[in-house]
Amino acid sequence: MGGWLLVQQRESGVLSFNRSWAEYRNGFGSVDAKGKGEFWIGNQNLHLLTNQGETMLKVELEDWEGGVARAEYMIRVGSEEEGYPLHVSGYNGDAGDALVVPQSDMASYLSHNGMKFSTFDKDNDK
Repeated sequence: MGGWLLVQQRESGVLSFNRSWAEYRNGFGSVDAKGKGEFWIGNQNLHLLTNQGETMLKVELEDWEGGVARAEYMIRVGSEEEGYPLHVSGYNGDAGDALVVPQSDMASYLSHNGMKFSTFDKDNDK
């Protein structure tokens, strides 16, 4: 995969991502040898991979008509005790900034920087 580590992949929606805190902590799903499948690497793994400093997150999107877009950010994910907060900065790309400063009248409420992770069984939303 060109030196990148796959964190999440969604293809068809066949795998439900409506999961518990424990499932998101540990990760779920799988990807086969051809790179097909649905997958989440796990919040604990994200924390361990990014806790030494900021790491680049590259988001690649493709729509049903074959249109593609990308976004890149610098990220760090906090510990489980902190609620796996996402620290994100430095948007670059053509997909639109959906994490740092979304283009909206409510941008200050929509920024994901510093937000804790939430699931149906552990709601950490503001």
